[in-house]
Amino acid sequence: MSFRYSSMLLPGTMLLLPAYCYSQFTFTSSRASFYGSPDGLGTPSGACGFGTYGKTVNDANVAGVSSLWNNGTACGTCYQVRCNVPDVCTDYGVFVVVTDYGEGDDTDFVLSPRAYGRMALADKSEELYTFGVVDVEFLRVPCRFRGYNVNFKVHENSKFPQYLAVATLYVGGQNDVLAVEMWQEDCKEWMPMKRAFGAVFDIFYPPPGPMNLRFQVSGSAGLTWVVANNAIPKIWKAGVAYDLLLRVRCNVPDVCTDYGVHVVVTDYGEGDDTDFILSPRAFGRMALVDKSEELYTFGVVDVEFLRVPCRFRGYNVKFKVHENSKYPQYLAVSMLYVGGQNDVQAVEIWQEDCKDWVPMRRAFGAVFDISNPPPGAINLRFQVSGSAGLTWVVANNAIPKFVA
Repeated sequence: MSFRYSSMLLPGTMLLLPAYCYSQFTFTSSRASFYGSPDGLGTPSGACGFGTYGKTVNDANVAGVSSLWNNGTACGTCYQVRCNVPDVCTDYGVFVVVTDYGEGDDTDFVLSPRAYGRMALADKSEELYTFGVVDVEFLRVPCRFRGYNVNFKVHENSKFPQYLAVATLYVGGQNDVLAVEMWQEDCKEWMPMKRAFGAVFDIFYPPPGPMNLRFQVSGSAGLTWVVANNAIPKIWKAGVAYDLLLRVRCNVPDVCTDYGVHVVVTDYGEGDDTDFILSPRAFGRMALVDKSEELYTFGVVDVEFLRVPCRFRGYNVKFKVHENSKYPQYLAVSMLYVGGQNDVQAVEIWQEDCKDWVPMRRAFGAVFDISNPPPGAINLRFQVSGSAGLTWVVANNAIPKFVA
């Protein structure tokens, strides 16, 4: 294992950031339609190469694009799309993630049925579906998925050890992945991977051992490289997702410990070219005994960080019924902890009447919600990604006859 280099900001340090307001930006006029899907979700066979991730990401509010495709660079980008049908459409519209290439009747977007319906006012989605194609306005917006800086997976077409294909699932903020390179230790240089299709980059005969990757991204900061050391383990498997995020240690001689501090991600935060904004306690615990006050005076420090498994005694999965829940008509579940080095991708609830698992919507951050949950004790299952790939963790009778 090797650490990644970054910078860190102490909370309370003065920092001026731009205030974003959508009215300051210009929407572009276009048209949108939707594709057929029996469950209303995205398609696992999209041209971006996301596979099953493309079916449920962003609560299945996904889209295929045509003029915005740009040779697959659009994959994983986020847009706000709102329709222009009076007394049918909301002013806000829907946030979608691009997961596919799609052409329609002079359209820029072919939406999943769920995303298309969510542009409508309450009880107006069926009326909106009857239009088939509608005039819309769209705006590129930053993606915000909790816990990720860069997220990618070894594509299912990969064949260990001779052929490696990497699908870039997510890059934080308003960025596009333009290129992916792999470190070749024998010749001491970065070697470009070929864009095979969509968001998939591949290479034949990748180097043995843990692999270092770097991603060239374009955004408001221009062209930058995001480096991921030991991004892919020595024995890799097709279909497994990997994410970059955490043991943190600072690099101030005679002030910082060699070990650093273990931290849990609980919030989104931006700083002065930083990857982390720590709590004061966590920031101070990177320091040697009696050196924490001196460390605080730096405000921002260079650090190294490493993704590590979580180990909370007695827990496999821990969650709570969120305070916004209203019994019995609205249930929101906040994910507090998933054991090991795993991330929660989706939460589903068992519907006894239809004998099927029904997806809950990611409302924000780690909170998933559903209106009119089933009565009685509630069964949940959590889709987690980690070293074993995508797996489901089932919790029977997880919530006893739901009470907020």
